[in-house]
Amino acid sequence: MALALHVWSRERYVRPETNRETLAAGLADARATAGRLWKNPRMRWLLLAYALYAFTWQSATGFLPTFLRASKGFPAGLASGGFAALFVVGAAVKPVAGSLGDRFPRAGVAAGALVVAALALAGLLAASGTLAVGAAVVVFAAGLMAYPPVMQALLMDTFPDGSMGGDLGATRTVYLGLGSLGPSYVGFVAGRVSYAAAFAGLLVGLLVSAAIVVGLARSG
Repeated sequence: MALALHVWSRERYVRPETNRETLAAGLADARATAGRLWKNPRMRWLLLAYALYAFTWQSATGFLPTFLRASKGFPAGLASGGFAALFVVGAAVKPVAGSLGDRFPRAGVAAGALVVAALALAGLLAASGTLAVGAAVVVFAAGLMAYPPVMQALLMDTFPDGSMGGDLGATRTVYLGLGSLGPSYVGFVAGRVSYAAAFAGLLVGLLVSAAIVVGLARSG
């Protein structure tokens, strides 16, 4: 990737100057970004909704095959196919979700994606047959993967033009950092109760995230 960027880029290399003044300015910008985001109530709710989604996403990518083997009795190969479905379905769904977000209110589309994912996860927890479980995984993947392109566009709409890059970087740091705790949660709960109980907790997180985005969609 670095070689491709070097070959394709038409920009010149510029060596940045690093001194106390530039470091101090960077810290001041970071504090200003954090303060600006925290003072915006809508931004706080969006960030919480995205953090809950990221928590579920990281957990699903880390433990979906293990959940299918432990709770649904899937063989290793079939369980791995469920994991692959997250990305195969996502590749087809993301452009469609982005297009819908351009045509309809983005908060509504994002809320719909979360509701679909939550309903599919509930169906996955209740399903028993191979076909039913497989269908639930596909729909779960569709809802889960339809969310990011719409939600990131919604975040960009919320940020001021002059600080859009810094604000997006700050929010990604927060929701990805909180989301990275998801696999630890699943491992902890599964070790003491079961994988089904751990994924039921993820369902609660998705429902809370969906409720937040629905509320934001209704408030405009």
